[in-house]
Amino acid sequence: MDNLLIIIGVLCVIISLISMISLRRKVDERIEVFKDHELEYRDLRNDIIELKDEFSKSAELEIMNLDKKMRELNKTKVLIENKIKEGQSLNQILENTFEKINNIEVNVNSNFKENPKYLEKIIIDYYKQGLSIREIAKKTGKTLNEIQMIMGLTLN
Repeated sequence: MDNLLIIIGVLCVIISLISMISLRRKVDERIEVFKDHELEYRDLRNDIIELKDEFSKSAELEIMNLDKKMRELNKTKVLIENKIKEGQSLNQILENTFEKINNIEVNVNSNFKENPKYLEKIIIDYYKQGLSIREIAKKTGKTLNEIQMIMGLTLN
């Protein structure tokens, strides 16, 4: 009976060893699977980091390009606004000039119409006072050519 106990004990030890070996294989397989998964995880993580870096670089480039375009657009906007202001001021100057032209009243002395000699005398007096032909024309209501003709005839 002792032998039987020894055989049963040895069988238990052998079965335990076989089960330990089997468990060890399963553990080794799981460790291998875990290592494979860990490698895949690292590869995926590295790929994600690379993609993130690429995206960041491309986003930075796009932002820089957009900033550059915005600066150019702002410069163009300022130029356009300045041109508009310049046009508006020129328009205002023209309006003021036309308004002044419309408001000019020519006071023609009735003696000018009745007596041409009196007109010549007035023109010569204005000329002697130092008025220009243009100023004389405005005051007398005559054209520049008429004033020049009268001056030419009278002074010669």
